[in-house]
Amino acid sequence: MSARKIIDNWTDIAAQLLKIGATAYGGPAIMGIMQAELRGIAPAVIGVLAVSLVRLAPYALPDLFAIATLMATVVVLMVWRVATLKTMLLGAILGIARSRLFSLPRAKAVLSTVTRA
Repeated sequence: MSARKIIDNWTDIAAQLLKIGATAYGGPAIMGIMQAELRGIAPAVIGVLAVSLVRLAPYALPDLFAIATLMATVVVLMVWRVATLKTMLLGAILGIARSRLFSLPRAKAVLSTVTRA
């Protein structure tokens, strides 16, 4: 931030510093304002994550095997409520096993015909 912008926006900066200082000292009126601002930030963060997910989808789901893995993961997480870390580790093991199988010539031919999009 340049010095000119700081001078131009000094009232906004001072207000934010006062809010931070008031919350540090327990100012109840300011706490309500801060809670309202934080409630507004949460939907914005979720929106940014959703846009990032949509932009990454073509690269993260290159073939039918990846799409099937995603669908199975969503079902497992929602229906059986398995721990996320366990599901991630299982997906990593599945990906490693698939890459090892693709290194074998005959398995590569079979898997590429089955998972071709």
